[in-house]
Amino acid sequence: MAETSDRAQLLQNMKNTPFQNKCCKATSAILSILLALTTLVIGSVYLNECTKQRMIPIYLIVMGCVTIVYIIFNVIMKSVSCVENNEDWLPGDVIKGIIIFFQFSWFIAGSVWIFSTFQPNYNDPKSGDYCHKVVYLYAFSITVIAYIFVGLMCIIGSCCALCAASLARNAADDQSES
Repeated sequence: MAETSDRAQLLQNMKNTPFQNKCCKATSAILSILLALTTLVIGSVYLNECTKQRMIPIYLIVMGCVTIVYIIFNVIMKSVSCVENNEDWLPGDVIKGIIIFFQFSWFIAGSVWIFSTFQPNYNDPKSGDYCHKVVYLYAFSITVIAYIFVGLMCIIGSCCALCAASLARNAADDQSES
């Protein structure tokens, strides 16, 4: 019987992830805004410094702006839903979905621009295959890190889902036996 309550407690704890903590959410939002601002600034500073693929700095500018808009919109949505007694705001969810779809599509386009330009000429600005080292390596790095992050989240999410399903099945088996 104590084992069953331990499993139930574990399942309850799995539902209360650290990402539901307000402090963790605020820290994540601040770090995301700082990263988006950095992306925006680097894209703006080096706007005309990538002749091999002129879309790379534009990709950074747009991605930075859209990320900032998404975070601000998310904060506004949360504050509106708190005022409205935590009711879901459907138009806000539709707008949020459109922003996420655009970010995903823009990320794929940026990946194509970045990876098809791999190893541009960093030394001769007059060359047709020149790209400033800072803008290219920054774009390349954040894109690779994003892919790694998504991959890890998929693996961790799958493992958590398998564990939760196993625990839920065992809890259901324990209840049917009693």
